[in-house]
Amino acid sequence: MKVIEAWFSFRLDDLNNVRLINDLGGGATYDVGCYVINIIRYIAGSEPIKVMASGETGPVSGVDESSCMLFEFENGLKAAAHCAFNSAPRSGYRIVGETGIIEVDIMFNAKGELGIQVIKDDHTDIITVSTPDNYMLEVEQFGRCILDGEAPHLSLDDSYGNAVVIDKVLAQIKK
Repeated sequence: MKVIEAWFSFRLDDLNNVRLINDLGGGATYDVGCYVINIIRYIAGSEPIKVMASGETGPVSGVDESSCMLFEFENGLKAAAHCAFNSAPRSGYRIVGETGIIEVDIMFNAKGELGIQVIKDDHTDIITVSTPDNYMLEVEQFGRCILDGEAPHLSLDDSYGNAVVIDKVLAQIKK
């Protein structure tokens, strides 16, 4: 792998929406940025050693309404991410290697048939997978964790690691 890119954005104009209320922890990085940061960390298999970020704070909301992030990992892997409440809707991620690209254009909580593009030597193959209702999977797994003692798919350590990166991003945006 050489580069990972991830993005998640949509338009949010309702200033009464909890996502745009500063006192309630609003902001694009907390809301949708957590997904792009998590997928990058998951694919990279490690924590970034360098985090750079820039963003826009809403003049009325006072929250980050967009952020652009760059990450560097120990093995030389680079990553870029964008999240926003003030951009056209899009979500997905791309993995760029030395000889090909894997691209997944999907809403992070989508369900149904998903096409994964594998691009190599000017040829694109599409692998179709069936994706279940992710929210239902979360609820079912949460129940098994409580009732059966199953270990969560996302550990406390992973959640903490994501929060650390989010804090680093926000510290740079809110300077």
